[in-house]
This record gives sequence, structure tokens and C-alpha cells, in this order.
Amino acid sequence: MTTLNFEHIMRDITPALEGVLFYGDPHSNWEPLLKSVDQHPPHTVIILGDLIDKQDKDNQKAHQTARDVLDNLCRKGINVRLISGNHDVDSPAVYDLVFKELSNFLFDGGVIEIGPNKLRIAGLGGVFRGKCWYPYKADEKATVKYHSPEDLLVATRENARFRTGIPLRHRNTIFPSTVRQFQSQRADVLITHEGPTTHERGFPVVDNLAADLGAKLIVYGHHHTPAEACLKNHAIAIRGMGKAEVWKPE
Repeated sequence: MTTLNFEHIMRDITPALEGVLFYGDPHSNWEPLLKSVDQHPPHTVIILGDLIDKQDKDNQKAHQTARDVLDNLCRKGINVRLISGNHDVDSPAVYDLVFKELSNFLFDGGVIEIGPNKLRIAGLGGVFRGKCWYPYKADEKATVKYHSPEDLLVATRENARFRTGIPLRHRNTIFPSTVRQFQSQRADVLITHEGPTTHERGFPVVDNLAADLGAKLIVYGHHHTPAEACLKNHAIAIRGMGKAEVWKPE
């Protein structure tokens, strides 16, 4: 019996990934992306969240740079898509940038189809937070405190709400209802900010979601450590992205 590894699994899906560029959490650093795009333009760029560094959360120059970069990519005819990261709710200004101005690029909780190969990619943006759900063990239901943003809103005092809704911090918290949005859908690739169990701080629910989707590849950010691995119980390759790292599967 052949032992599956990253390279073995990637052989099957790599042809469908031709022309796709993944970019690890930018944290206000766009130079590696721009350099790569100038050298070998892709048809699609997928950004793994955390567009703005925490120290730039209210820095309008950094926000404008992000706008300009994405506008420039679009003018080149490149399809830009992104998921949100934990730092994308660091301030009202960052939230407005990512979730309002750039909302057309976001695919948190959705499945998109890209490129000539009609590659299907699912996007699980945001992070797990203990106040709502922190499924660090295989029993994913054990730590559920709020099943949905609606449940959290009911339990949130009016003076703790952000613009009459749930607190800003939880605008991209992953709830069980977030994962349920993918029910009965299929995807070739799962893009996440949180990591799967191949990372020491990863979550079984990420593994299980990828398997349920029929995905052959998980690409995740957040931990800023380049990594190649595969799940033990599923034929799914794992690619962890470094901070502001470019990855073009070949």
C-alpha cells in the first residue's frame, strides 16, 4: 500500500491550479505579491486574510495602499478573492475596509468557481473564539456556547453591540452555523485562516469540513509558517502559508 504524502496528492490537483496564486497574510506587506504578479501574471490571486497589520489598524496610508494594490490587480484582469483573518476586525476602520469596501472580493462561507478549469474553492474565513466556539478536540459540539451570530446577539447587551449588531471582535468569529453553510456543497480546495490538525494549534473541524467538501487541498494562513503535509485519515494535502508568502503550485 502506498503511503500518501503531500507530493503524491498534489500530482492530481496541481494541473487544475495552474494560474492560481495564493498569498499568505499580507499584514500591510504587498511587495512580494506585486513582484510575483509582474513576473508571471496569474489569472487568480487568493489572499489568506489579515490584510492590514495590527500596528496599521488606523493608518489610512496603509489602508489606501491595500485599496490601490487590489485595484491594480483588477485592472490587469486578475480575479482577486480573499477570506478574512483575525486582524481584519482590529478596528472599525479595518472592518469597513475589508467587509464593506472590499466585500466583493470576500468569499467567507462560500464556494467559488475560478479559472478555465472551473476549480471550486471554499472559503472559511475568520477564527474560532472561546467565547462562542473553540472546537480544539474531536468532539466539536463540546465547546459550543453560541451556535450562530443571532444567538450571540440575543445574549449581547445593547451597550456592548457594534452598530446595533454583535461586537466588532466577533464579526468574523467562526460559529457552527458558519460551517453549516457548506452543507451539501462540494469543493476541490478549502481556504482557511485557521489551521487543520497538521498544525499544533489546528482544529479537527477544519479537517472534517475539507473531507465533507471532497477537497484534495487545504491552504491556510494565520500561523505564518510555510508547511507541507497531508492529513492522516484523508487523502488531503495541506499547505500552510508564511506571512506575505507567494505560493503558485507547480
